[in-house]
Amino acid sequence: MAISANAREEYLKQKIETASPIGRIVILIEAAMRFLNQAQTSFKNGDKLGFVEKVIRAQNIVRELRNSLNLDIDENIGCGFYRLYSFFLKEMMKAVREKKTEPLITVQVQLKTLCDSWRVADEQGLGRDVAPFEARVSAKDGKLVGRRVEVTEAAYKPVSQGLNLIS
Repeated sequence: MAISANAREEYLKQKIETASPIGRIVILIEAAMRFLNQAQTSFKNGDKLGFVEKVIRAQNIVRELRNSLNLDIDENIGCGFYRLYSFFLKEMMKAVREKKTEPLITVQVQLKTLCDSWRVADEQGLGRDVAPFEARVSAKDGKLVGRRVEVTEAAYKPVSQGLNLIS
């Protein structure tokens, strides 16, 4: 029995909208890992275009995670995640540039560890009271800064962007 595209999209939308902030991170990391698996399969099958497409989709998710960091809470932790996500992006670019999957495996192992940690935090109820934040690079001094976003329909725009990234 095949599931229609609309039903799948509605399921993903509901899953993302009802997830906690940490749950959304888990959903996005799982999607990135799925795309990296698909990229490796494409590579093994000689589908170069599919390989690049799936790596780019994984990169888009990691880029979204990196760009949504909140450095207001703890700049050291935020910068650590920024460097980690940047490393993931660099390794994925390396995989495409050098036409090999080993860098993707490195990223997958690290993403799995990160995802498992976020999943435990979510199960323990951490972050349930966290409002959405945006992080941007300040053009003036190049430092990363966070900005609180009011909890409105617009604040959940990353949720719909996440849906677009993983569907």
